[in-house]
Amino acid sequence: MNRMNRIHGFDNTYNIVRTDAGVILENLMEYLKPFGYMPPVDLGARGSCHIGGNLATNAGGMKFLKYNSMHANTIGLKAVLADGTILDDMKCLRKDNTGYDLKQLFIGSEGTLGIITEAAILCPKIPSDSNVALLACNSFEDVTKILVKAKEILGTNLSAIEYFDNACNRVVSSVLKITNPLGDDHRFYVLTEASDYGLPTPVASSDDQPASGEQGNLVEEKLFALFDSISDLIVDGVVAQDSSQTNAIWKTREGIAEGFVKYGTTFKYDLSLPINKFDVLVQEIRQKAGKYTVTGGYGHIGDGNIHINSSLKNHDEFGLSKRELYKKVEGIFEPWVFEKVAEYQGSISAEHGI
Repeated sequence: MNRMNRIHGFDNTYNIVRTDAGVILENLMEYLKPFGYMPPVDLGARGSCHIGGNLATNAGGMKFLKYNSMHANTIGLKAVLADGTILDDMKCLRKDNTGYDLKQLFIGSEGTLGIITEAAILCPKIPSDSNVALLACNSFEDVTKILVKAKEILGTNLSAIEYFDNACNRVVSSVLKITNPLGDDHRFYVLTEASDYGLPTPVASSDDQPASGEQGNLVEEKLFALFDSISDLIVDGVVAQDSSQTNAIWKTREGIAEGFVKYGTTFKYDLSLPINKFDVLVQEIRQKAGKYTVTGGYGHIGDGNIHINSSLKNHDEFGLSKRELYKKVEGIFEPWVFEKVAEYQGSISAEHGI
């Protein structure tokens, strides 16, 4: 797939890019940037993941809340079946009701029906400005209340909202040496991004305050209005003042998966759950295997997707070999975790595939 790495062009009339499946996501981002557009998916692994893999797993990522899934944004697709037959559905039409939408079968099928080789993808406009805030709170109930308020106050300007717990933060801090601007002492953290899409925004004028059409100012005002409305829920918070601070906040969130892997052998669960079961399952996993593992919960609270990482502690502590410890914890977790997800009416694969 690495050799299938051509980008065939961008149609700025309908905002559609045609690309080979072997193109790396970050390379596609760089290609689209001069046009003022970006791919609809963004992942921490953007520097290594391929577009074909994003399609094959129906990748979601941190901007799913705003831009939706690869299912929703794929306009055309080409794939090769097991017998060599080429399925060519690369007409790049926004509307086509002439029959079954076969390309949708391949998105999320993980290569079981054929290999995706090319795609046409609908691309959103790059925001003209983004405001990122990191908040700290003492309970997961407060996290959910912040989510409700963020959707209510930020509305269509809300482009991402993520959460992670103290265990995640400590792993990132100790293993990757990434410093959280709010420190390591809080139970939960919420990352909120509000973006300006350049829409005209009339602001009423008065003798004391002239009219303004600056959408960016309004977005910032909305963010501070959010702060005011949740002041009783948060114990600390910071708004990034420049791109370096924005990157530092995002780096804390994006480093979690890498931090757990470097900490130790990791059991990874990519789950969709009712939001009131997010922290319930994390706590149950800690009760089950806290002696042997460090477990953290984080993810995309805006769309109901939690990632639970549970990394093995040093096997020497228990007088076991690394393999013996792994098999012991595996016996605790599986199939128990999957049974709990079924009990909670969730999904065992939210965006990573089976």
